[in-house]
Amino acid sequence: MFSNNEPRLELVTFTPGMVSFLLDTNQNIRGTNKQKTGRTNGQKTDGYERDMRSGSWKPMSGTPICFTPDGKVHNGFQRFTAAERYGKTLDMYVLYNFPYESVRYIDRSRTK
Repeated sequence: MFSNNEPRLELVTFTPGMVSFLLDTNQNIRGTNKQKTGRTNGQKTDGYERDMRSGSWKPMSGTPICFTPDGKVHNGFQRFTAAERYGKTLDMYVLYNFPYESVRYIDRSRTK
């Protein structure tokens, strides 16, 4: 069994409302939300949206969405932005209780 602090992987069905709420209430800790809308934009986001619209999106498309122990979204802002644009319910894997000390090891090529 998991303790309250152990990482836990789960398949989550995200509704458009859930995705919008998470984008509105979480600041991207990597600072990539530069647009006036507060949403991530770019080729990667566009690619995710294309995959969602074409039906080729897979729940485990790379790294799971990671939530820190205090419930903040650590990564997944581009996927959430694409899902918000897509506007339909879809599944994504989520890793809960993502350790703070591991933050520096995700997307090492990106500035944190």
